[in-house]
Amino acid sequence: MKLNNLILTALIFSATAVSAQNAVKWDESAHNFGTFNEDIGKVTTVFSGINQSADTLYITDIRSTCGCTVPLVNSRTIAPDDSIKVTVTYDPTNRPGVFEKRVSVLFAHAGTEHLTISGKVKTSSKNMLASYPIECPHWRQQNRFIGIGNISLGTTDSGNLFGINSQDITITPQITGLPPYVSAVVYPDSVAEGERFMVNVVVDATDPTIPLDFNVDSAYISMKEFPGDSVAMPVTYLIRQDFSKLSAEEYANAPSAGLSTSSIDLGKIDLKKKKKPIKETVEVYNVGKTPMKIFRIYSYDKAITIHSDLTTIEPSKSGKFTIEINPAMLKGEDMLNARVTVVVNSPIDPTPSIRILGEVIDSSK
Repeated sequence: MKLNNLILTALIFSATAVSAQNAVKWDESAHNFGTFNEDIGKVTTVFSGINQSADTLYITDIRSTCGCTVPLVNSRTIAPDDSIKVTVTYDPTNRPGVFEKRVSVLFAHAGTEHLTISGKVKTSSKNMLASYPIECPHWRQQNRFIGIGNISLGTTDSGNLFGINSQDITITPQITGLPPYVSAVVYPDSVAEGERFMVNVVVDATDPTIPLDFNVDSAYISMKEFPGDSVAMPVTYLIRQDFSKLSAEEYANAPSAGLSTSSIDLGKIDLKKKKKPIKETVEVYNVGKTPMKIFRIYSYDKAITIHSDLTTIEPSKSGKFTIEINPAMLKGEDMLNARVTVVVNSPIDPTPSIRILGEVIDSSK
């Protein structure tokens, strides 16, 4: 008998709770502001309802899912047949794109009612120019390149580029030109008018083909809808060798690089007289006790080309490479101030370098 009474009480309570939760009849429980510009400031709507139950309702709390959404209620006590008005204000400042926010109205012994606001915010021209100063053909960017920094060989790291759709149509960003050890993903993959996007680039330094030391990958960003309008998106990072696990004996016997010179001063480079490339030969010595690997010899100066077939130099041996300077590539410059870096497997100095200096003149002017 007691069990039956408990079941009957539970059923009555359940029915009462369901009835109480539907005690308010709302004119609408969801409001869409449509598309509006951030410049207009805060937007407000009022949700109106009637207490259609025979009992007085008491509001214990009213909450929103975000600080950008502020709800206010006209009264916390609603008698039967009385109205309830919930005013909801949304602040779009620095929140471009589609939004949907929920407001919860909590009643004493009557559950919770949920109200929803939604819409789409177009970024103000002022904020777009300030936050995304770099103008591109069909979008704007926060930054011109992605600088990731130092990455230890055998690990991965990433960096981001941020942009915004400045068109009145949906665009689809796409990235091309990256080497196999670098990947890129765009979030979201489809960007509506006035919405932001992020390009996330990951460098995989576990790939055995990745060049050691400093790298600049010339990637390009474009929109699928306008494939011919691409913009360079350089990705810079520095791959470091990890010598931390070498024993004391391995360190003592490690290879060590010596260069025949640390700088080459070409003096005055007269573009009128110097038509042919200037070539300088540099000798690399292994003054260590084990073979020295030559991973890379490079310069990012546009006027310099490296000619080398060096791969390994035995202890107490040496090898040579040639630095070629093209005077024609110095047109418009006042100075040549470049660096050539040799990348080797030496914990003592894995990247010895040579400075290339010269004063650029043109006596024909």
